[in-house]
Amino acid sequence: MTPETPSDPPLQRAPMGRGEFTWAESGEGPAVIAVHGAPGSTRDFRWLGSAVEGIRFIRLDLPGYGGTDWSTGPGYTLAARARFVVAAAYVLGLNRYSLVGHSQGGGVATAAAAMAPEQVQSLALLASIGPRRHKGFLVSRVRLFGTVLRVPGLPWLLQDRLEAGFRRAGFPATLSHEQRVRTIKSSGAISFAAHARNLARLQCPTMVCWTEDDRLVEDAVSRDLAAAVPDGPRLSFPTGGHNLQKTRALEIGEALSGFVSESVQVRLAQ
Repeated sequence: MTPETPSDPPLQRAPMGRGEFTWAESGEGPAVIAVHGAPGSTRDFRWLGSAVEGIRFIRLDLPGYGGTDWSTGPGYTLAARARFVVAAAYVLGLNRYSLVGHSQGGGVATAAAAMAPEQVQSLALLASIGPRRHKGFLVSRVRLFGTVLRVPGLPWLLQDRLEAGFRRAGFPATLSHEQRVRTIKSSGAISFAAHARNLARLQCPTMVCWTEDDRLVEDAVSRDLAAAVPDGPRLSFPTGGHNLQKTRALEIGEALSGFVSESVQVRLAQ
């Protein structure tokens, strides 16, 4: 279910590298960093932000999206974007935090958790990419498009076609051409073998949520993901689509709040 009103706090800015990154936050308590997919922004979590309680809910704009400069963390691979997440947490003064990743952001959050195991207390994956290719990846032929878009000048020649394709897929018309191109390139740069290795390296409790009617990441891939990661809550919904951080925000928010609190208590007791 979806809350009655969204949580949409103003963007804040901080310097990093050769640019600035933007984030938004609400609430108080243990820090949780939410990582959006591609394309996406902090606003992807405005409904989940209304549903969580007892946590400091921080939403990042990844490089090239929202208000974050591409120069803060250029790179299309999951590892490159994970380094940005870990660096942003450091800039924000966070020594311990949990991560939430949606869709492709689940791969980024997983890479960050594997990269910084001492800092990441728990991980929640929402409609995340899994240890093998999913239908949405295969149907969209993103790897082929990613190769084509590396040809100088060609991205601009394909501008109208890209815009039409993203609109048919349900993405907002407000996306810039550069953001569409970056989305294709980042999707094409995903190594599912590397992602599977990151999943196997996870040390923190891991929550996995998915819907059975997700048209991008099918139920079987999500179940494989749930079996591949450390113990934690498993929430499967018959309906809700790919953006379950909105359609199932109340259920996920309640589970996430309890999961993060319990993870913090376990860490303190160690």
